[in-house]
Amino acid sequence: MYKYISKPSSLYEFYSDDEIIAQNIKFIAVLTRISLIPNKHCILTLQSFEHGKEDAKPYIVKLHCHTFELFQLTKVILGLLISCFYLKFVTISKEAGFDYDKIHLRHLCFLRCKGTFVSNKGDGIINVDELIPIDLDRELRNKEESGHQLSPTDWGNVDGIVDNLIMLDRSGNEFSLDRIQSFTGPLKEYFDHRVNISNQSIRHSNPLFGANKLISMEESQDDFNSQREQPIFNPIARAHAGFSMDCPIPNTDEESIDDSTVNSDSTGSQVLMDHMRPISKMLQIKSNNTPRGASQVHWNLQLHKEMQGRSWQDPPSTVRELKARSIEPEELNQVTIDTLYYSNFGNTFTISGKVAGTLPSIYDDQIPVSSWLLLYFPVKDLLNVSYLDTNVNCIEIFASDIDYVFNQCRINPELDGREALQNLAHTLQRNSATLTIKKAPLHFINEYHTCCWELETIHLDIPADPYLLDLQDNKRQKFSAATPMAIKDIDTNTTSATVFALLVGARLPAGAKVNHFSFTDFTSNSNIWCQMDPYIIDYNVRVKPEECIYTKAYPEFIINIDKFTLKYYGRRLIDCRNGRDTNLTNFGMVFRLKLDIKLYNSKLNGIIRNVELVTSPAKFSGIEKRLLDEFYTRAVERIPQKALFHNFKRYVVSFPISLQHDAVLISDSTLELQHNSSPHYVAHIPSINQDISAYTIDDIPDITSLNSMHSLAQGKLFKIRGRVISVFAAENKITIYLTNDALTSTHLSPADVIKIQVIGEANLEYFLGPEHQLDTQLEQLNLKVFNFYLLPGQLQISATKTILTWCPVECSLDDLKLQLQLQVKHEKDMSSVPILR
Repeated sequence: MYKYISKPSSLYEFYSDDEIIAQNIKFIAVLTRISLIPNKHCILTLQSFEHGKEDAKPYIVKLHCHTFELFQLTKVILGLLISCFYLKFVTISKEAGFDYDKIHLRHLCFLRCKGTFVSNKGDGIINVDELIPIDLDRELRNKEESGHQLSPTDWGNVDGIVDNLIMLDRSGNEFSLDRIQSFTGPLKEYFDHRVNISNQSIRHSNPLFGANKLISMEESQDDFNSQREQPIFNPIARAHAGFSMDCPIPNTDEESIDDSTVNSDSTGSQVLMDHMRPISKMLQIKSNNTPRGASQVHWNLQLHKEMQGRSWQDPPSTVRELKARSIEPEELNQVTIDTLYYSNFGNTFTISGKVAGTLPSIYDDQIPVSSWLLLYFPVKDLLNVSYLDTNVNCIEIFASDIDYVFNQCRINPELDGREALQNLAHTLQRNSATLTIKKAPLHFINEYHTCCWELETIHLDIPADPYLLDLQDNKRQKFSAATPMAIKDIDTNTTSATVFALLVGARLPAGAKVNHFSFTDFTSNSNIWCQMDPYIIDYNVRVKPEECIYTKAYPEFIINIDKFTLKYYGRRLIDCRNGRDTNLTNFGMVFRLKLDIKLYNSKLNGIIRNVELVTSPAKFSGIEKRLLDEFYTRAVERIPQKALFHNFKRYVVSFPISLQHDAVLISDSTLELQHNSSPHYVAHIPSINQDISAYTIDDIPDITSLNSMHSLAQGKLFKIRGRVISVFAAENKITIYLTNDALTSTHLSPADVIKIQVIGEANLEYFLGPEHQLDTQLEQLNLKVFNFYLLPGQLQISATKTILTWCPVECSLDDLKLQLQLQVKHEKDMSSVPILR
């Protein structure tokens, strides 16, 4: 059985620090590199270019050629590749190797591959079983469905790769579709079709499309609109709204290894979306051109594997014996609330999207010392939802190892609890995640149990390669800083200063010995003055001349700036300009500058002596962190919301911002930007000791009914009768699990269980009373039946999201003891009543 993989990042679930894992996989990708090491092996590198970038960990396919027979077979395979894709190689010989890189810059070589992916900690290779070159041109010209090489599933994968290549082309990378050889006829029509689809996707995924489409986006000083950039993919389009899977095609995991035929069965394809159908159907291509002369090549490399003997599966002697473990998480089009109810224990599912929040969180009054974590994933659109409700509009996932989550999110384990959770919230808010979750039992007292979601693996789709981050680049020069200060604090006594500022404009005359810049940190200083295009994206959003400091830079510092802009924006600074316009605020570049301060014509100017692009998340401490935080606060108050939307992809490099539906939020803060139409919800825990006479009491017949109430009216108090199946105290709260009074089975449906919590110091004091013998007193509640009056509370799980919890009112341990005493008395009274015969 071969598992269908749609992108290299999906292989992350097969990495393990504890054991070597082998998994049969199949995929389609683009060949980018061939490297032959004589008498050893040949490596094929294939990529899917996820998000329009080169894959951080591409597919690495290994062909062994350490024997004469294996080399001859490898030579045949490479020869067929050369013939099929018209590649020009040096002569293949056993004595001389070669390294043919960046093949995709001239040739788009799509390959279908089957093999065994073997991982050892952070490394993995694919021992190939089968390779099939995909002739897209021939596929598009073929009008007979029986002769199609690609199935609807394959076309969905190819469409995704082509869309990624279109993004790569737009990114300013060295890759260009215009340079691809044989890019004519139906193949060009197909790419043009995908470009049109992506353009529509840009318009519809842009938060300004729709309700805000009437807002003028003219951000230039004239009709030429010099700030307008070419269309780019909005990152929000890549963030899945719910739980869409890597490959939304039914039953792909059920395909057998014995599927060597290249003919695809079209049965059932009508249920697929149009873009998953063969593209020749969509374009209705009519061509009399004959297919390319080369016949369809289909290589079954079972012989190749057999000739290797055991060498293909034997791990290096430095690692433990191979434990071939089959990981087959079910892939569904959507995980729903009912999935938890109707799936079997041990079933695993792969889900993708954004984590809505966590508990514990940085918003807790006290950060508990905890080894576990609760993650909340939405399964419905939360745009008009005031709070999350477990098993109604989100699912709760239990992570038993918080250190594993921190490690996967690249968070330093040495940080204290609050700072680690703050970094976690920041990372989860900005990045999509792919999780493998498992249905597991949640145990209570006396073998009673229900079910829950348990985290197996988590991988974040973090765009930036961590090894490229400036803070981890050991080769960069140490920043030579001066006294940190805001621009407003620079005076005639200042000789040098370190400032954090937004680049407003740049004049870069060709061949000039001095270049001219304007920076602002949105503070005002009467000693400075600069009128170099002083506006922020929109010509009507002005920056005062006394808020901009005029600076000079010599060519060696322009080289340093170019290193940053090439790395993060794919172009030199001079290429960031639009024509002759000097204003560059549409890029949102924030720099850490060391300036020498000089007085000229009664105004203070700066000379750049050191420069560093600030990238988010920024790692500064002390006064520099305070100055940068204050800068961000001022900046988001001055920069229009619509401008941040329109330029989000660029601003996110230097600004700690994220998209939340129709708003741009600054991370690590509850601050919402102007014109934000999304409500901002904060935690609310009702007081346990309050006057309930103002409430209307709603008597709920059972816990199942309470869990099914999806909207809770204001002014209602909910009375419920339930049996305690678990109670415990942890840090600053007491948690009680209730189920229905009548217990008929030890297995309880999640719909028949609720969690009520006593939260906060004042509520705990009231509930426990003057004597705090928690262990003995709380244990007495287990398996007893009580009446509770409940109000909904909300716990903060992120800057903008809360989760529903039930909180008791007019409730204390003494009240519960009294209920028990009355029950015992009632039972005694009933037992003393004579039975009439």
